[in-house]
Amino acid sequence: MTSGIGDVVSTIGLLVVMLAGLVLAAVLGAALLGRWAVGKPPTRRTYLISGLVLLAAVPVTVLVGRLAAWDALARWDEQAYTAMASGQNDLITRTMAAVTGIGSITSTGFIAIVVGLIVGYWKRNVWLAVLPPTVFFVSLHVQRFTDALDPRPGPSDAVSIGAPGGFPSGGTARVIVVVGIIAVILAQHWRGTRERAVLGAALGAIAWIEIISRLVLGRHWPLDLLGGAVAGAMLLTAVGPLLWTRDATADRAPADGAVAQRVASSAG
Repeated sequence: MTSGIGDVVSTIGLLVVMLAGLVLAAVLGAALLGRWAVGKPPTRRTYLISGLVLLAAVPVTVLVGRLAAWDALARWDEQAYTAMASGQNDLITRTMAAVTGIGSITSTGFIAIVVGLIVGYWKRNVWLAVLPPTVFFVSLHVQRFTDALDPRPGPSDAVSIGAPGGFPSGGTARVIVVVGIIAVILAQHWRGTRERAVLGAALGAIAWIEIISRLVLGRHWPLDLLGGAVAGAMLLTAVGPLLWTRDATADRAPADGAVAQRVASSAG
């Protein structure tokens, strides 16, 4: 009886964490994209900064991995992992197993290639066509390289539902990169704050579902997900400013129209 009550409490706690994270991710996505400024076309300085951020992605992620291996953080990590795993039940695990494929190499790679082809054809720009799949390819190698340097073993096969992963979580990094690329491109053309906020909320929720599924299924330590988020965010920061898809005349058109209106009113 006591064990049954404990299982129910653990499951309720897991659901609360999942839903709270979902709401937080949606709100954060809406806030970031709703207030996001379109910016300017990339310059030489933009390319330089993006290159530096890209080069820093590996050492920064490795540093997070070293911190995660620190005894005090590792103990907390394992306790948090155990608490999440204790809330597993058939319905939750089946649902998470169905959606965790969002961040798989096949899914994210396919999306990156399709997005690149669509944008490249739309803008008749080879650079925009190859950039999304190239960043996806880089994210794979950042994850594999840092995983090889990580001293911590992954979760046990006995607890993990599916193959356990290492540090950092590649699924987390990939989904942040791919979802972020889509957000950056669409936000440049969705001028309304409300439309961008809705887009940000939806994409933030999708990213969270993928990230939390890896933890709920016991495939990663919580700090693996943090490492994946850091790697993905740095790669997105590097590539985001280079994904310029707006026409040069798009921002001048309102100003030209306003000038014409003033001339017409003064003539009248």
